[in-house]
Amino acid sequence: MSTPVRSDQESGAGRRSEILINGGTLIDATGAPARPNPGVLLRGDNIEVVGPGAAGTASNDAERIDATGMTVMPGLIDAHCHATFCDPDTLFSMGPSLRNAVEAGVVAGPRISTGVQALVTAVGGTAGRLIPDGGVIGYAQVVNTLDEAVMWTRRHIK
Repeated sequence: MSTPVRSDQESGAGRRSEILINGGTLIDATGAPARPNPGVLLRGDNIEVVGPGAAGTASNDAERIDATGMTVMPGLIDAHCHATFCDPDTLFSMGPSLRNAVEAGVVAGPRISTGVQALVTAVGGTAGRLIPDGGVIGYAQVVNTLDEAVMWTRRHIK
């Protein structure tokens, strides 16, 4: 949904705790086809009710948004990006540090699910002779055996 953002919304000041969105086209992120929006009630950061009962559940002072001609969605997900490097994976393991900083409120950002370095072999691939025989090189953890690939994968998950 695209609605103008007021300056009081940007800071969070004056924002109502309930928002009722009616009209428009609903994409509910369940895999169901897009359909006319029967009503969406938001309370704080939560989607409380989706359906015809949303209007009856909203309080009298809920902010009401007419989404006619717009699309209503729960949010967008950038399922693949490299926030700490311009191409592959994460430069010097910064992905988990950035995720932790967002979770701790040190920096503003979305929820982040991140990897660590790319697992690459010392031979072949796109970098060819630029990859050393072992260790870490910027964005890449060099693995040479299946056991090393499994071990580093498990460490990265941990």
